[in-house]
Amino acid sequence: MTVYHNEKRKAAFGEDGARAAAYTLSYRDGRVQTVSGGSLDTSRGMDVREGRVHRMDVSLA
Repeated sequence: MTVYHNEKRKAAFGEDGARAAAYTLSYRDGRVQTVSGGSLDTSRGMDVREGRVHRMDVSLA
């Protein structure tokens, strides 16, 4: 499941649209990791793709 948090209620597209600022990954084994920035590194991306992450919260700025 992916949940987007758009506190400033910015448009989700266009030049001035909201962009990812941080990700909170909730793993099936109970771990929670927060990653700052606009993208995930390869290993965390693979965790998402391979189903090890059951919830991803994306904070938009």
